[in-house]
Formats: sequence, C-alpha cells, structure tokens
Amino acid sequence: MRKTLAILGLAFSMTACNLINSEIDGERVNVDDSTKVYTFKDDNKKVTGTVIFYELDPKTTKKYKKSLREVKEGKRVNKGFDYYPNSSINAEFPYDNNGLITGTVKYFYENGQLGATIEFKDNKENGISKEFKDDGVQTKEIVYEAGTKLKEYDFDESGKKIIPAIERLELVTYKTGFFEYVDYNSNQLLYQPMVIMKWKNKSDQPITETIEIEGVFINNSKEEEMAKASDYFQGYSDAPLQPNLSRQGVLQSSVGYTNASGIYGANISCQIIINKQLFKTVKISNNFLTTNRIQ
Repeated sequence: MRKTLAILGLAFSMTACNLINSEIDGERVNVDDSTKVYTFKDDNKKVTGTVIFYELDPKTTKKYKKSLREVKEGKRVNKGFDYYPNSSINAEFPYDNNGLITGTVKYFYENGQLGATIEFKDNKENGISKEFKDDGVQTKEIVYEAGTKLKEYDFDESGKKIIPAIERLELVTYKTGFFEYVDYNSNQLLYQPMVIMKWKNKSDQPITETIEIEGVFINNSKEEEMAKASDYFQGYSDAPLQPNLSRQGVLQSSVGYTNASGIYGANISCQIIINKQLFKTVKISNNFLTTNRIQ
C-alpha cells in the first residue's frame, strides 16, 4: 500500500512538473492588469504552464520571443524573463508564492552586460537600485522604501559615489532667538528671528561644492510664512570646508517685532534647507540674542 502511494505521489509530481514546463502561446492567455492573474481566453480557467509572448521585430519583421513567464494556477512563479530580438536576456524578474515581484530584478544590455538591479518586495521597489553603463561602471544609486524614493546618488566617471553636502554636514550646535537690528533706511528698531548654526564636515574628504543654506521663518500662530533668508555657506570662490573642521552660519529674518515685549508671545519656527533639501525645522526661542556667533 505504501509503495502504491509512493508511485502515485511520484506520478503526480511528474505531471505537475510537465504542466509547469508545458509551453503556452501568449495569444491564448489574458493577463489581468491589476492582479496579474493569467487565465485562458477560451474558458477563463487559470493557467498552469510556461507562457511565452511573441512580438514582431520592427527591423526584420520576424516574430521573436519577447517574454517568458512560468505560471501556476494563474500566478507567476519562479523567474520571468524578457528578451531582445537577438534572444539575449533583457530583464529577469523573481516572483514569490503570491505571484508578486520579490527579490532582485535585473536588466541587461543587449551584449549581456548588467545594466541595472532593483530590489523589490510585494511588487514595489524596496531597497537599493543600481544603474550601470555598458562597460560596468556604476552611474546611479537610488534607495526606495515600499515604492517611495528616499535618496538618490550619482557617480563620477570612475564609478565613485557622490555624497551630497546635506549628508556630509553635521549640525554640531545651534542657537535661536531674536536679534536686535536697526534699520537705518526706515529709522526703525526691529527684533528679528535668528538661527545661529555651527556646521562640521563629518566626512573624510573636503567639501568643495557650492552650499546654500536657506531659512523659511514661519509664524505658527497664523500658519503663514513671515520671511525667507539665505546664507551662501560656501560659494565658488570660498575655500573648501576641510574634514573635521567647523564653520558657522546665520539665518536672519528680514521681518521682526518693533516692540521687544512682542517676542515673549511669539510662536516662530524656521525650516533649514540645504541646497533645496529640507534638513531640519527648529523652534525660535523667545529670548534675546546679543551676538550672531556661537561663542
């Protein structure tokens, strides 16, 4: 009896293997755009087999194998492949038990050189994506989480990653408050929101690129912008900020209070922006600043 069951199990296993490996012309199959479930056009039954889609090569007008998907009970399994007209692999897609793209998707140049890799989970980019030139030198890296792009890096001609200033600068300390300013044009005394910052180059290389630090001062009580300020922390003619050295910068609002007592009820914050990327939002302290430097 046990021997009979073993034979039946082997036969079933071989049948299943033959089903998954049996070739099915993609012309016979419908693929649902949202669920990616494969069904036969004639009876709407779920597909089990290796589905091959063909296209015409515009250069030769000959039909070629465009893509291959292994399918089990309507769901994609194992790996799927896209092809160039010369039969070389264009792309490789890994699938999980639910038929979703999970793992490393690979794209190739027509000569077989790896062109890109993208990490996926549940049909969404999740992890690190890399792009390469046809000589193998990396050109780009993108970090994703659940389909959302978090970071993007370019690479130089030698394949070295270019880290933006916002990731190489450390805000060692900062001080906020209201600075007394005399506007001689209007002969007016103003108490202006100010952020004094000390930045450090935490990388092991000099920071050579231009760095603009902007501040957007916001009146939280009114939910409106008060003013913007800009500090060219490092311009084209400035010496690069060397590793482990610090440099101070100041963001000072052009709008302020004419009465010193007004600052005690103020509710002001400042968005600190480095090269157009939001770095940090700080609350302006309700006190007076007597200097624009951190001692």
